Amino acid sequence: MSNEFEQISIKPGFMKHNGGVLFRAISENEYEFKSIINENHLNAAGITHGGYLSALILVFLFCELKCNDKIITSASGVWKIIKIKPSNLGPGG
Repeated sequence: MSNEFEQISIKPGFMKHNGGVLFRAISENEYEFKSIINENHLNAAGITHGGYLSALILVFLFCELKCNDKIITSASGVWKIIKIKPSNLGPGG
């Protein structure tokens, strides 16, 4: 990984459709990611939709999302990757 942000959402699907995720290494074992929030990511109150925030943080073992240096959501845990036979239903199917 580079010290510069790189687009990592290269395959068609939910994240690429929503603008993707930019990712960079900040140390040997720490990384940063960012996503640009567009109008379609907002709920009726004009705040980033919780489902979009959840989609971002569920990718990582530990994550804090910040806005203007204030933590707005966080997650931690251990996930097991289970291979699932892909469907022919298209993105999200």
